[in-house]
Amino acid sequence: MCRSFPSTTQDGKSIETYELNDDGITMQKIEEKRLTTMKYGVLATGTVVFLVLILVLSKINFWGFASSGFNVADLVGLPLSELKLNEWGDFLAGVGGTLALVWLIVSTRIQNDELVAQRKELESQNAELENQTRALLEVGQAMSAQKMAMDQQVAVLRDQSKILSRGLTNAEEDRAWHDIEQLLGAFREAVPIYDDFIYWEFEVGEKICFSYNPTQDDELGKLGDQIFLGRAAGGVRVPMEKLKSKLEEGAKIVRKCSGLSKLSRLLELIDHIDALTIKVPRHRKDLIDTCRLSLWRENIRIALKSYEKG
Repeated sequence: MCRSFPSTTQDGKSIETYELNDDGITMQKIEEKRLTTMKYGVLATGTVVFLVLILVLSKINFWGFASSGFNVADLVGLPLSELKLNEWGDFLAGVGGTLALVWLIVSTRIQNDELVAQRKELESQNAELENQTRALLEVGQAMSAQKMAMDQQVAVLRDQSKILSRGLTNAEEDRAWHDIEQLLGAFREAVPIYDDFIYWEFEVGEKICFSYNPTQDDELGKLGDQIFLGRAAGGVRVPMEKLKSKLEEGAKIVRKCSGLSKLSRLLELIDHIDALTIKVPRHRKDLIDTCRLSLWRENIRIALKSYEKG
């Protein structure tokens, strides 16, 4: 393995040079050792083969050594002239065994070097895997920290959303309550007090009015709208019960004042207040309940029913 880096020559041309890393240097050294070992093996093999050839050629007097009185076999102490065929086989087997031993040593040395190289390569790969694992762990920790930060941001945004929603809800409730107060004030102004504008006369001379007749009118101005409307609903209920009873008995109405527009206006105000009541909190709904709007609605319906019977 190698890495490249740019460099420039003296004439300014850009070239790319290579630098071997530790693994590349190790592999190069192992290859050099392998070639050197093979050279030694080839050299040893060549030496043995050369000696055998000299001995054989001396036996057949290839160079005329016999005439000169020189015999290589005598030099090495081998009486080749006296060797039989089976002894020649033993001799060649010994030579072949020597060559086999030489190449066994050579191949063992080469395999040992290759195993050393493989072991170093495996160690390098193992170290690289450990580095990658460590890097992945660091990335995982960074992602976990990022997730925790994002969760915290989401929680903060959720809290802010709740606060904003609560603020909007409070603002909506305040607007609804303000409108209800305005409607209650208008409803109070429309309630007839000591008034016979809306009335019914029967044959017996009895007159029933849709009116609130308090016993102490000097304190009405001190009452709030809710308390006033609650009391007025009970006060109007008395004449409306009489009217309902008369109508059920079949009494004939000889004269009545048409107050349909005023009664319809009161009923419309009640509907508006009921529509806004769902937007206010419970404690303000309790205040609205003191107005007894359901009783007001029942009183108005009794009055409107008298107009239907004509």
